[in-house]
Amino acid sequence: MTRTVVLQKAASNATITARVITLYSRPKPRRPRLPVEVYERIIDDLSGDGKTLHSCALTCQAWLPRARYRLYIRVQLVSVFMVARFLDTILHICPANATLVRCLSIGPHVTRTRDVQEVNHLVMTAVLRLAPHLSSLQELCILECPLQIHSTFLPLLGQFNSVTRVSLEWTQFKSFSQFKRHVLTFRALKSLRLFNVSWKMRRQLVISKPGRETSRFNLKGPALEYVQLHCHDDSEGVVEDTIRWLLTSPTVSSLTTLSVWPIVTAAEVHAFKLLILTCRQTLRTLEIICADPWGEPADFGGINLHESHALEDLRMRHVHVSRLPEVVAFLQHVPPSLRVLSLQFAGTRAEMLSAPAWTDLNATLNARLVALKRLAVGLIVPQCEGGPPMLQISEKEVRAIFHDSHARRILLPYSEDGVFARFRDV
Repeated sequence: MTRTVVLQKAASNATITARVITLYSRPKPRRPRLPVEVYERIIDDLSGDGKTLHSCALTCQAWLPRARYRLYIRVQLVSVFMVARFLDTILHICPANATLVRCLSIGPHVTRTRDVQEVNHLVMTAVLRLAPHLSSLQELCILECPLQIHSTFLPLLGQFNSVTRVSLEWTQFKSFSQFKRHVLTFRALKSLRLFNVSWKMRRQLVISKPGRETSRFNLKGPALEYVQLHCHDDSEGVVEDTIRWLLTSPTVSSLTTLSVWPIVTAAEVHAFKLLILTCRQTLRTLEIICADPWGEPADFGGINLHESHALEDLRMRHVHVSRLPEVVAFLQHVPPSLRVLSLQFAGTRAEMLSAPAWTDLNATLNARLVALKRLAVGLIVPQCEGGPPMLQISEKEVRAIFHDSHARRILLPYSEDGVFARFRDV
């Protein structure tokens, strides 16, 4: 690369060329740049670190879109001040950020005192001021909120017309009717996740036997595809009331994923069995969670999955090892269409190694589940308070338990907090 410099001097009316200098310079070597996709992958892995994402957004123009996307795809508001600051961002600083929000979480911080009026004011303010601007919102999470709000709040909540997933955690309602009205506000709802919700006033519903009437289009309620219902022991009647309500809604013809816990009382077991029987044509994923393995167990022996021809993924958690014969009998009625099976057992070291039904379980897996593509087996052990797990099972002992052909399909990649899980594609 050459550069020619001409030095000129003005004298009277003439231009005199004093000197011509030719400079030879080498081109500066460019630093090798990684593809943008590599940086985006790293930014995706940092999605939970807001401070680092802010730094990435300010580093260069190429990193800005991905970092901003990860910053605003999930927004959590824990105070009215944060609501005002976020509203100022999407209205004045960068209006385009409003279209990036997919999940909105509203609820007080876990370290703060939860005053009922303060929490209700937070929810009311967030919904009233943000609903008109979040047109791309898909998921709404309400956390730690006793929703004792006037009925005029429901039309405001209905402005989130694009929301398809709702998650309620540690949320209290006055009655089941109030809970139902809140859920029915979301017209496009497909996924409902309830974790430790509760209400004081229950509503008695009558369940008819599954038949032609359950498939009619005049059923009122949401057409849910995903239902996760996990409640605390003191949430009396929540599981039963919710299942009975779903049985009278279009959910019976659209449900594909179901997870319910706990299932202890006779009424809960009956409603759960009836829901599975009613949704047998659409149900693809089923998670059966027993009660505390060292407490009162759930009754799953009467659940018949033989007619659930669409079932592909079955998960059984918190099953005491003493109930292994019941599990073997239960798997005898699993449809051959099953592709994924997850079993989680609990017990002491002696119970694990001396259970006589492991051979029967292996025989059932080999005989019945010929189309199985993925097998997961977990062992939960009692843990001393503040100490290490009481049970340490080696890989050799695990393979001694699963001594048949399925032993070659099981790995022991990690052990954490006394939970030994093995995952392997068949």
